[in-house]
Amino acid sequence: MNPKTVKDNILSMLNEIETSTIELLTRYSRVKPVNDPYSSVVFINIYGNYSWDDLPGEGKQLQLKTLKLYQKFHGIISVLLKILPENALGKSKEYLGSLKGYITQDNCTWASNIQSAVENVKKQTFGIHELLNEYYGANDGKVYLVADTNIFISFPVIDKWQIDSIEHFCIVLTPMTLPPKTGPNQERGFQSTLV
Repeated sequence: MNPKTVKDNILSMLNEIETSTIELLTRYSRVKPVNDPYSSVVFINIYGNYSWDDLPGEGKQLQLKTLKLYQKFHGIISVLLKILPENALGKSKEYLGSLKGYITQDNCTWASNIQSAVENVKKQTFGIHELLNEYYGANDGKVYLVADTNIFISFPVIDKWQIDSIEHFCIVLTPMTLPPKTGPNQERGFQSTLV
């Protein structure tokens, strides 16, 4: 059994946000037209023709829980997304902003009913999912271990490293973790090969 990857954990968080947002929408949320059809005054709004009704107490609690999940997710995914090309970065901001709007419900919406809002949430989470797969989805079947510098103090012989339940893994040594070419580590017989 392979351990969950960072991408797996992020996608799991995204699924949890989607589920919680859909529950918020279907159990507690209501939309109404911004304009009264019998009024001679018409409001034009760039955010949509419908507004959100106030949530009941239980809905506000679920909204807060969902918003906390979203903020945690956004903090993590922002690091991955900020290095994407401009067009992909623009898409990610659009998906994330729209998803957050269905959670906070603090602006108007173009969704004329709750079913339309649910479909839009699914589209946004699918878009984020696709971006992650497009840029971070390559999986060659290997498990990568990124070693911290301190591990060399306790386990200086790389050839003897083992991880429970993982038969094969690839060790990634970043410049910060590589031992100096000459120095105390070589005197102790420390040798490494980069894969």
